[in-house]
Amino acid sequence: MTVYPRLFLLFIIYSFFGWCSEVLYVGIFVEHKFVNRGFLHGPICPIYGFGGLIVMYGLRNWNGSWIGLFFASAFFCSVLEYLTSWILETLFQTKWWDYSDQKFNLNGRICLLNSFLFGIMGVLCTYYVQPLLVSLVMLLSDNTAEWTADAVLAALVTDFLITLRRLVAFSTTLGKFKEFTESLQERFSTDTWFKNSSIAEMFASIKKQAESHRGQFSQTLLDKVESFSSHQRNAESFLRRFPTMTSSIYKLPLAHFKTRLAEEVAEKKALAKARHDSRKNR
Repeated sequence: MTVYPRLFLLFIIYSFFGWCSEVLYVGIFVEHKFVNRGFLHGPICPIYGFGGLIVMYGLRNWNGSWIGLFFASAFFCSVLEYLTSWILETLFQTKWWDYSDQKFNLNGRICLLNSFLFGIMGVLCTYYVQPLLVSLVMLLSDNTAEWTADAVLAALVTDFLITLRRLVAFSTTLGKFKEFTESLQERFSTDTWFKNSSIAEMFASIKKQAESHRGQFSQTLLDKVESFSSHQRNAESFLRRFPTMTSSIYKLPLAHFKTRLAEEVAEKKALAKARHDSRKNR
């Protein structure tokens, strides 16, 4: 019997279950709509796959006690979440999720509520889900398990490479916004017409000033303002998935993107309401 393909398939299944739980939780309690959670395009959250394997195979010594397994699952999965948050912030200078508004959080990376849920999930998966999943993957022949694992791995690697490219582009976009807005603040901060409480206000004040004093600005600068004013779909896509994302370095750009998304949602709601009222009055 080949073990590793089946172990990998269990990893994928737990990653998929984690993605489903994130989508349902955010969809029901936070966004009230479907949001594709996670970095990857596919319906998986790998952190849950690693967490599932840790609980199933790394915590076997605690399987004899529900209480012991609960606390072990809560602790080790929380450590995994904390380390993942720290690594991502180190790489991209952004905190992809922030629980600072939750009670009993640690540096905004983990919180007591999530740890409690990890403990519950660890117990349920160990005693009820894992036996069923193992029996299912054991039904596969060695060749079927290997071919399935290879196909899923190829898709996962492709997805990861595409996502990595988007992550680099996202980080680059934040850096460009930061650099450009800092140059605007340095150049116009002493001018009374220049407003700089937000990026949108900076751009709006420059556009308004340019209407009556166009010679004050080069065409290159105005083109850059216009370019940065447009929607940044890649960045906004990540913020839809991670609405609590924060960054001490990219505070203004993130606030700008979040405002744009909020305005977009408000516009869609207003349009939907107008259509509903129009049909109602017919």
